[in-house]
Amino acid sequence: MEKEENNSRRKFLKVGMLTAATAGVAAAGLGFKKLSAEEKVHELTGKKVMMLSPEGELTTVDSSHINYEPKIPVDNDAARI
Repeated sequence: MEKEENNSRRKFLKVGMLTAATAGVAAAGLGFKKLSAEEKVHELTGKKVMMLSPEGELTTVDSSHINYEPKIPVDNDAARI
């Protein structure tokens, strides 16, 4: 009986480790895919824009490196929430 219990425990641990390894590989693959999708090659437009750096200095950067967010109109009631 002790031998059967030991085998079932080993089987359980083996399946658990295999599942964890598979999940880890899948998660790493998804993370890599997301990182590589975010890498974009910026074509320089030649249009320069002045920006304020995090250090508080004015810097000049190409406009292709800036992500412009569209302005969404918000009414006063929604802005107060």
